[in-house]
This record gives sequence, C-alpha cells and structure tokens, in this order.
Amino acid sequence: MMNRLEKAPKTAAAATLFATYICLEIVFVAGSVSGPTWRRLFDLSHFQLGACLGGTQVGVFLVSLIVGHITYRIGPLRMLFFALTGILFSLTLISSAAGFITLMTGLIGFGIFAASTVNAAATLLSGIFPGRVRRVMSLASALWFGSSVISAPLIGHWLDYSAEMGLGAWGFRLPFAFMIICLGCCLILGRLLFDKSLEKSQYGDNAEEPSSGRDDIPSGREWLWVPFLAFCHGLMLISLMAWLNPMAQEVFGASDMLGSLLFGIMALGVGTGRILLAVFSSQRRWDDRTVLCISAFTGSLFIALALLAPTYMMTCIFLGLAGFSWSATAPCLFSLVSERFGVIRSQLYGYMEASIAAAATSGAFLIGTMAEQGISLRAAMAISPAAGAVMAAAALVWRLQRPPT
Repeated sequence: MMNRLEKAPKTAAAATLFATYICLEIVFVAGSVSGPTWRRLFDLSHFQLGACLGGTQVGVFLVSLIVGHITYRIGPLRMLFFALTGILFSLTLISSAAGFITLMTGLIGFGIFAASTVNAAATLLSGIFPGRVRRVMSLASALWFGSSVISAPLIGHWLDYSAEMGLGAWGFRLPFAFMIICLGCCLILGRLLFDKSLEKSQYGDNAEEPSSGRDDIPSGREWLWVPFLAFCHGLMLISLMAWLNPMAQEVFGASDMLGSLLFGIMALGVGTGRILLAVFSSQRRWDDRTVLCISAFTGSLFIALALLAPTYMMTCIFLGLAGFSWSATAPCLFSLVSERFGVIRSQLYGYMEASIAAAATSGAFLIGTMAEQGISLRAAMAISPAAGAVMAAAALVWRLQRPPT
C-alpha cells in the first residue's frame, strides 16, 4: 500500500523538516544568548549558569540512548509528532520561568523532546534521500546555522533593549513565546503533509523492516567510533558556543548584542561551509573520515587562535574561520552512520546524540566550575580546541585502520 510520504513531493517533506530544524536552532540560540540575562534576573552563580547553559544537553543525554530504539519501533512520524508536542509544553515552562528550578526543568524538558525530534527528522531525511545523506544534512544544517546568523544578534539586541526599558523577565520570555507559535505551525503542517501511520520511511527503499525480536546491533566494534567522535564534536562545538556570550562580556566588556554576535559569526562560518559542502557533494567525494579529520583539525586550530586573540575583532575573525573550517564534522558523522550501518541508523543516531549531549553538558559544567574557581573563561574554554584535535586524530586512526568496506 502506497503511503502518503511517497505521494508527497520530496521538497515539501524536506522543507517541513528543515523548518523544524531551524526553529529548534533558534530556541538553542535564545537559550545561549540569554545566559547573562538569566544570571542578572535570577542571581545565578557561575555554576548555576553553567547548569542552565548545559541544561538542554542534559535532556538530550537522558533520552538519546533510547530514543533511536523507540523511533525504530513506533516509526519516525509518530515520534516526530509526539516530540513536537512535548517541545511546546517545555517552551511554555521556560517562557514562564521565575527562578532557577523552573528554568532548569524547562530546559531539560526541551532537550529531551528536541533530541527525539532530531532523531525522527534525521531518520526521515535519510529515508527520503538515500545515498545523499551528507549533502542533505549539510543543506539542513546550513539552513539552521544560517538562522543563527540572524537570530543571535537580533535576540541579543532585543535583550539589550528590554533591559534598558526595564521589561525584566519579558526580555527573554518573548523570544521563547514566539518560537512556541512557530513550532506549533510546524506540527500542524507536518500533520497535514504526512500520514501519521507511516512507519517504514526510516528503513529506506531497499531495507527490510525490523523483526519482532531484539534490535539489530552492528557487528564488530567499528560502530563504537561513532559515539566517540560525536562526544568530541559536542565537547568541541556546543560547550564552546554556550559560553561565547559570557566570555565576550567578561573579557571584552561586550553588551548582550556584541556577545551574541560572536555566536552569529561562528554560525555564519558553519552555515557557509555547509552550503558549499551541499553544493560540491553531488559528485563522488573523499571518504567521510578523511573530510572529518581535516575539518576537525583546522577548526580546532582556529578556535585556539580565537581564544588567544587580544581584541574582540580578531576573535570574531578567527571564530568565523573556525566555524567554516569545522562545518563538515556533523554532516560527515550523519553520512557515516547512514552509509556504513544501514537499517539500524536510528539507533546509532540516538547514540550519537547522547554522546554529543554528554560532552556538551560536561563541557558546560566544567567550564562553569573552572570559572567559579577563579580560572579565566578563555583558559577554561581551551577544552574545545583540545577536543577538536582528539577528534581529528581519532578520525584519522579509523580511516587507516581498515580500507572502506
């Protein structure tokens, strides 16, 4: 029986999923740049601020180990609709927060349901576009990082303006309330475009459905490279981006807008790199692990230079170059999972997200704890380029370990 997804234009299906990714990224941006505002409003310590900045990733970690198996069983569309409903509830909690506990609870809830959404959406996209995963995920991530270029300074400017006008908590509440409306539209549009009983798209056109027994597990130990590389990716990228605004304010005395601009500049670099990757991935390319190694190494080098830069402007330049350089890391990881581990990719996507979340959470907590002990933020954030160097070395070792199969 032909399902609705097969009848729907691929562009419409992809556009809905891309819009969902963009909305999730804007929520993440709002959480990242609102850190100093939360600290002022709720009198947070460095440790509590680190907990809030890593709170979303705590939620991602809590669910990612199992979400792939759930998606595999109930189908990606059912998971997508359930997760989007949970996100709306979590954002409502965040936008109405009046203290650390409520805020942290909402952020963790958002992380739980965002990870479920990402897992379902990635599984759907890899089923809609088999054999072109790196190109499609490059385009998707270019769009959501492109949204960061606009949203980060815009939200930062709004936070500055709301502080000057004495709007208090409404400064951070309104961006989250706006995203409730946007994600609600994504949920409605998804229900109109897709048949919610669809359960086979995650397996691709040629894959078999899962048996009623235990989920398939990749043979051998090669699959263990995926969560390890994902852990390095999370430690390298997400924990760094979470602390960019506080670092800029502490080191350069920047405003919320200028601090959030660092986030936007890095996002611009990442988005530009991934657009180019999407364009030039149409032809047969280098092995994903080779690209991953080069991307992680050059990105970590530029991040180290950004953290050592003596001026705000030089930091901006090196952050943009760093984002452009390591833009290939995530698309390569998605492509490796899809191409090398086939039908069980929803489970491995879950393990990958769990590893990224564990790294981002531990990185954000570690940076905050080190700052609490008197270490400068720039010194504490050096864990990011170190993780990138380890990621590059691991990708190279995996590439040399055995020839592609």
